[in-house]
Amino acid sequence: FPAQGADLAKYGLDKPLARFWLDGTEYDFGALQPISKQRYLLSGGRVYLVDGYLFYRIVREPYGWLDHHLFPQGVRITALQLPRATLTQDAKGGWQIAPADKTLDQTSLAKFVQGWQNAVAMNVASIGKAKETGEVAVVLAGVKEPLRFQILEDPDSLVLARPDLGFEYQLDIGQTDALLTPAPAAATGH
Repeated sequence: FPAQGADLAKYGLDKPLARFWLDGTEYDFGALQPISKQRYLLSGGRVYLVDGYLFYRIVREPYGWLDHHLFPQGVRITALQLPRATLTQDAKGGWQIAPADKTLDQTSLAKFVQGWQNAVAMNVASIGKAKETGEVAVVLAGVKEPLRFQILEDPDSLVLARPDLGFEYQLDIGQTDALLTPAPAAATGH
């Protein structure tokens, strides 16, 4: 219905709980409608009822909006410097590991790097105050400087922080060995 002439306070829109702009259009979120539990929304001079989940998505911590993938889709890792090993890709696409490990074949190394490329965090948050326990540097094809992740101490998650961006990725603790310790394919369960 048109907002002009309406008592916006009745709908919680005189002092919106949240404002959101998308492509230059403002959306103001007001009170819940008591029966339908939908939320009143003011935009473009009209009042609407929208599903309540929209409001909760808008007001959540801003880091929750970030992509939970460690790397953008389509990028290719060409080197990984881990706390106890360094992997590099040669011109033919083969992988080398230093210090050398005869138990790791090309399939194992390629799967390990693919695990990094496909890694997805459970959560993204601002960097906490946890102690740094190591660092990982990742070189991406066509990118001059490596991306650096601090490994932060956490008993419940594998936490990889990006200090340059001010946030941390929180991954399942079960991914710790899969991302930090290259192992023969049979040992990783792949």
